[in-house]
Amino acid sequence: MTVRVSLFLLAALSACAIPDEDVCFTVATRELVTVYSLIAEAEDSALRGYRLEEDTWVDIDVSDCYATLSPRTICTNQFETRRDRPVAVDEDQQRKIAADLRERLPGLKERARRDYNTCMISARAQ
Repeated sequence: MTVRVSLFLLAALSACAIPDEDVCFTVATRELVTVYSLIAEAEDSALRGYRLEEDTWVDIDVSDCYATLSPRTICTNQFETRRDRPVAVDEDQQRKIAADLRERLPGLKERARRDYNTCMISARAQ
């Protein structure tokens, strides 16, 4: 019975396996996706005149614990709060950052193509 269950699980997992093309594409284009995201962020900041930074702080709520035997037991609950706050940016500098990143795109695209092809050759060889 254990063998049947194992074979069933193996068949089910292999049906859910990620194709080699998807894995290779994701790995090969990781840096390219990051650069496109940074370009969009810089261009948005330049248009708005500010960027959003995430502020995180922790609040602690202190109260009596009535569910315990001791009437003077203190309970604390910790709450983490996040909020975006605007921070002024130099619009010209943000445009320059976006332009510099755009200049890197052709080389990154070529490297992504090479990495994808290498990954696919390696995957087919296995």
